[in-house]
Parts: sequence; C-alpha cells; structure tokens
Amino acid sequence: MSLFFAGGVVKCIITNYVEELPNGKKNKVVRISLSGGIIGMLTTNPRKALDEAIESGNQDGWNAIYFSEHKTSNILIMMVQILVLVLTLFLWTFGAGYIILMEKEV
Repeated sequence: MSLFFAGGVVKCIITNYVEELPNGKKNKVVRISLSGGIIGMLTTNPRKALDEAIESGNQDGWNAIYFSEHKTSNILIMMVQILVLVLTLFLWTFGAGYIILMEKEV
C-alpha cells in the first residue's frame, strides 16, 4: 500500500492481487480510492489520480491494460459512507475510485 498527496487530498493506492501467469507475465490489480463530499468535489482530480497511478506503475515496469470505475455495492458500506458524510456536515466521506489492471513481463 502506498500513499501519495495530489490535489489537496491523500489518495491511497492498494495493490490487492498479484498473479504470475504461465506465459511469463505478471498481473496485478491496483485500487485507487478517492474522497467524496464537498472537500472531495473541490480537491480531487480523478484523471490526475489515474495518470499518477499509471505513471508510477510504468516507472516500475508495469503496463496498464484495463481500468474501470470502482463503486461500492455493499449496502452496509454505503450506509457508513452516508453516515460519515452527514456527521461531517457533507464535507468529507470516503468515496469510490478506480481499479486498474496492470501487466509486467517476468
């Protein structure tokens, strides 16, 4: 897990899974978390977060081959997000993000 500061908000990049394939390549899944609420709307730049995560992977030899928007489908997590948003007077909540599939030659 690595943290980086971009656009006034700390974003978290979590590598969830790395798999070595029989064709001599490795795949990994990277999740980028973004902030929500008023602070997230004003300071979070999703494109910059994606660019920085992909550039960081490229510097380590990884190539991005697919990315997708990541939304929570768990009702309990959604309720906690809404609760945090209300308790912070709509200023901040943890939000959704993106999932990036990266590939590297072994």
